[in-house]
Amino acid sequence: MDTSILEIRHALEKCVEEKLTGNLHGAGTNLETGETDFSFDFDGVNYSVHIKELKTALIGELG
Repeated sequence: MDTSILEIRHALEKCVEEKLTGNLHGAGTNLETGETDFSFDFDGVNYSVHIKELKTALIGELG
């Protein structure tokens, strides 16, 4: 599993709790695929975030 995906999930969860004051409902990581997700509610709306993979690009390629 790519630990950077898990690190990103933790950073996003922290942002939801501290900056948005949203409520986390749950989180999970699939150890076979390395995918991770979490859900939260903010301002009466439920959100689900699923991180499947990370891609990198050179700045020039973003064009």
